[in-house]
Amino acid sequence: MIKIFKDKAAYDAAPKPTIESQVSMLESTKDVIYDGVNVITTEPRLADILYLDENNALVFVSAATFKKANIPAAWTYVGEVVERVGSDKVRVLNKDVSTVKYCDVLQYALTAIASTDLTLKLRIRDTSKSGNEQYGTDISVAVSLTSTAFDATTVAEITAALEAKATELGDTRAWWCYLANDNNEKVESGATRIIVQCDEWFNYQEYNCGATGGTLTFASWGDMPANSNSGFRANGLTGNQKIMNVARGAAYYGTNGRTPTGNVPLNDANTIVTRAAFNSSEYCALLRETYGTYENYIEKEYKVECPQKLGAFSLPDGQALTAKYGPMLAPTKAGSTKAKYPALNWAYNVAYNADGLRTGSWHLWDVREGCIIMDDANNAAINTTRAAQGLTQISNATYRWFAQRCYVFSAWFFYGYTGNLDGGDVYNAYQAGAVTLLKFK
Repeated sequence: MIKIFKDKAAYDAAPKPTIESQVSMLESTKDVIYDGVNVITTEPRLADILYLDENNALVFVSAATFKKANIPAAWTYVGEVVERVGSDKVRVLNKDVSTVKYCDVLQYALTAIASTDLTLKLRIRDTSKSGNEQYGTDISVAVSLTSTAFDATTVAEITAALEAKATELGDTRAWWCYLANDNNEKVESGATRIIVQCDEWFNYQEYNCGATGGTLTFASWGDMPANSNSGFRANGLTGNQKIMNVARGAAYYGTNGRTPTGNVPLNDANTIVTRAAFNSSEYCALLRETYGTYENYIEKEYKVECPQKLGAFSLPDGQALTAKYGPMLAPTKAGSTKAKYPALNWAYNVAYNADGLRTGSWHLWDVREGCIIMDDANNAAINTTRAAQGLTQISNATYRWFAQRCYVFSAWFFYGYTGNLDGGDVYNAYQAGAVTLLKFK
């Protein structure tokens, strides 16, 4: 469609197209203006939309021209571009998210039995207590064994003792054990250890374990690496605050930050000051002079540095971690299996019928990708596209897992309460999202 307008004012006053693209010419200047609708781009950028057409071919629609009502019904919405990588790849954020635990199975490896009088020490839930106290004490599980062999009789005797103790304490979870190999995989014969297992993980204290008459170690993580150092914040500084989303950080620390009692230097090691202090305190004069706005102060001094190679950022990336640990399953007492690492497993199983998008192509977003997605400007652009599509927003107040592990009971996550990169208890259910690096030409 071609339209002619007297001048720019007349063009601005006219309604813009919502069904088909329009070319306009201004008589006064002879300028030509193109207003596209669902323009297909061969150079996708941030927030552009990936579809699969009726033949499952890749189609990228420019976010600036997107009109959902005019997309062919046979097309499949995949997600949004969050990063351009080189000349021929883009990182795509899947349209769906899921709320899942990072880890949901407790495993302990009994690698040696030295006596037929075996006592396991575990944090079985004691329902006579309240809160964290239910898991705060080692529970002794005494087992009288027929022999010290790793065999079916030993397994049955330990399982019976676990069941009796769990029933006594009111813990209704499935406690049991099974024969396993050196990789902690269930076997029927040739076992080198016994895995003592609880099919659900409820509390941070449950990694604690021990034994007399044998050797028992916590085994839920296998060889998965961890790093409890979050890395640098802006200007190469350390400190508790590692802001990933400035708007969220400003919302929290604006009220809950520090009220200074002395002059605040630039790049202070202390906590972020409150908004009121930044705006009015005599001790924040240098901050106001240097940064102008509270948000700019937080971004320039407290935003997590990305890219970097320290701490959480030194761990394998989301693609490597998801590929290795996402498919891992644990047997259950009921006779089925479950994902050991539900967040990684969910991302691993995202799939579309196109090369680069099938099962195993996707991964749980990692800390670096989290920095990109939660960056304020990027987040706003992605959410504008998602809103136009009617999808769940990537909210800066939502807690969401990243692929890397932090500690024995925690993994790295976006802490939606404060806007920080932080460590979250793995037995909590937070949002998981999937991304893939896609070659498009």
